Amino acid sequence: MENRVKMLFLAIGLCNVFDYFFTLHVLQHGFIEGNPVMAPVIGTGWFFAIKVVLIPAALAAIWMVRSRIGGIARLSLWICAGAYGGLMAYFVALMGAGMVPLS
Repeated sequence: MENRVKMLFLAIGLCNVFDYFFTLHVLQHGFIEGNPVMAPVIGTGWFFAIKVVLIPAALAAIWMVRSRIGGIARLSLWICAGAYGGLMAYFVALMGAGMVPLS
């Protein structure tokens, strides 16, 4: 069980980094940010701080208290990993359909 949880944390962290770069890439090609929480910080230093500093720090904090928060943490991780998986599939579909160039 512990290995699966560790893999979920790793997958979420990696997807978060990919999301940061993919978001910047698709924004450069005319798309808009669909997340109403992140949209106001696009183009500011806060976008980098949230995606590359705060989210990984939050993941590390959850990792440290995972034994105390138990099942709800695992459920939240699976939901988050599923959402990120869907988002990564969306980015791949955009690029595969030629709507966003790979370079």
